[in-house]
Amino acid sequence: MDIRSTVVAATLAVLAVAAALYVELTTGDGRRSAEDRGPLLRTADLPLDDLHRITVERRGRDALTFETTAEGWRQVAPFDHPVDAHSIRQLAVQALQMERVDVFSPGELGGVDWSADALSLDPADGRVRYEWPDGSLTLNLGRRGIAGRAYLQVDGDDRVYVVSHELHDRALGMDPREWRERRLFPDAGAEAVRIETELDGWDFALERERRRWRMTRPVDARVDRESFDQYIESVARATAGGFMAEQPDRLDRFGLDDPIARFTIETSEVRDVDGEPQRTNRQTSLIVGNRIGMGGEDYFAMVEGREVIVRVSQAVLNALFQNPGALLDLTASGMRPADIQSLRIAGSDGDFTIERDRDRWIAPEHGGRTVDDERVKQLLESLTDVRAEEVRLDDFRHDAEVGFVTFYAFDGRPADTVRIARDPSSGQWELDNGEGVQRVFPASLALPVTPADFGLPAAGDAGDEQ
Repeated sequence: MDIRSTVVAATLAVLAVAAALYVELTTGDGRRSAEDRGPLLRTADLPLDDLHRITVERRGRDALTFETTAEGWRQVAPFDHPVDAHSIRQLAVQALQMERVDVFSPGELGGVDWSADALSLDPADGRVRYEWPDGSLTLNLGRRGIAGRAYLQVDGDDRVYVVSHELHDRALGMDPREWRERRLFPDAGAEAVRIETELDGWDFALERERRRWRMTRPVDARVDRESFDQYIESVARATAGGFMAEQPDRLDRFGLDDPIARFTIETSEVRDVDGEPQRTNRQTSLIVGNRIGMGGEDYFAMVEGREVIVRVSQAVLNALFQNPGALLDLTASGMRPADIQSLRIAGSDGDFTIERDRDRWIAPEHGGRTVDDERVKQLLESLTDVRAEEVRLDDFRHDAEVGFVTFYAFDGRPADTVRIARDPSSGQWELDNGEGVQRVFPASLALPVTPADFGLPAAGDAGDEQ
C-alpha cells in the first residue's frame, strides 16, 4: 500500500470513529433531553467576583497559579509576574459561558471506548481550579472532539460532560505567555514619585514635589510639565517585545550580570491594610544587557524580581533614556508674574528697584516715579514665559555677565534671581537662576535691564531723587 492509500485509510478510520461517537451522543445510550442542555455552571457554582485564586495545570508542564492582589490579578507560581487581568478573568468567564451539550457515564457504549482514559480525562489533559473564600471548583479538561465540542469532568463527579470548547481552547490551547502583562511599568502614571536612569552620558533623576516634578541629578532644576507628561506617558507605554527565557540559571549569558543600563521608577499609593489606609512605596527596575544577535536593534532585559528575560527594542530604550536637557523647563524663571511684588535690577548702568503700586509700577528709589508698564511686562515675559532655544548643563559664564534680576514675593522675601550673561560674539543671552542650567536665548530677546529702558536716569545722574 502506498503512502497516499495509507493516509486515506487512516482518515476514513478517524471519520468512522467520530461518526460513531456522534451517533452515540445523539441517538444511543448517551442521548439526553432538551432540558439537560444549557449552561454547565451558574454563578452559584462559580462566583466570578469572589474569586481570589485560579490554578491552571497542563499535562507535563508546571502549574500556573494566579491570585488577586491590591493591583489586580498576578501570576504567583511558578514565578511572580504581572498579568493581563482580562485574560485571567476570561478563564472564569468562559467557564460560566460553557454550554452543556450532553452528559453520560464513562464506559463502553455501543462498542466504542468512552472511558475516562480514552477521553483524556484520566489523566486529564489539563485542570483548572477556582478558589474563593468559602469554596472551590476544579474542572478536569479532556480532549477536544468534533463540531466544536470537548469533554470535561467536574472534580468529585464521575459523569462526563460534552461542552462547548472555548475554555479548552484558552486553558489548553493558548500560550500562557499571552496572558502576561507586556508593559514594563504598568504602575507608571499618577502614582509615580521618582524616576532614575543609569546609562553612560544619560544619567538623571526626577522627583515629584507635591504636584510638580524636579530634576535632582545631574542638576537640581525645574522640569517642563508638558515635556514630562509626554515622557511619563512613553514610560507607561513601554512594552516588552517578547519573552525570551524563564527562570534563567545564569544572567551572564544575556549580559545582565553587569547591565549596561538601569531604569528605576518608584510609585506610591494608599492601600487598605487591615482596614486602615497606609501609604506604601514600591520600586520597579529594568536592567538592560547585551544586544540580541549581531547587528540587531533589540536587547535582552529583565525587570528585577521577575524571573523572565524579555526583549526590548531600541525605540523603547530611546523613550526611557532621554537626554536630560529635553525634560528641563525652558523658561529662565519658574515665577509667575502675578506672584511678583517687586524687582531689583542690577547692571552696568546701576542698581534700581521697581515695585507694584496697585495697578501701576513705580521706582521707589526715584521718588516713586511711574515707569512704563509695557516695559515691565516685556521684561517679565522674557524671564518667565519665553522658552529658551537651547539648554546647557554648564557653569554660569561670569566673564560675560551683564547683570541680574531678583524677584521679591508679596511677603518681601527674595523668591528667585536670574543672572544674565551675553555672548560677545553672537549676542545670545544666557540666563541662569542658580539651577546649574544655562538657558540660551536669541540675541533678539527683549531684556530691558537698564534705568534708561524704563525712562529713569542712570545712577549718579542729576534728578535721581525727585
